[in-house]
Amino acid sequence: MEERRDSRGLVLGSVVCGLAALGLVITLMPRTDPQQWGAIIVVGVLGPIGGIILASLAGMALRRAAEKPARVVARVGLGLSIAGIISALSLWTL
Repeated sequence: MEERRDSRGLVLGSVVCGLAALGLVITLMPRTDPQQWGAIIVVGVLGPIGGIILASLAGMALRRAAEKPARVVARVGLGLSIAGIISALSLWTL
């Protein structure tokens, strides 16, 4: 039972890492052209919401993970989610 729980934590952590990295890239894209105020508003509003959801999923993955590799992946996902939230919120200062 513990192996199954750990593999679920690893899979969930991996999904969170991928989605958080994609979200971080998306929040960095409007910075290249500040004239796109519509994209800045959309990413500035939806970015933190998605980041909070991903951070909560990373917390679930961290609780499910029993072995070190799964815990590391979940922590990386949590860090990327927090970085995405900060990056999306910083769009409001442009």
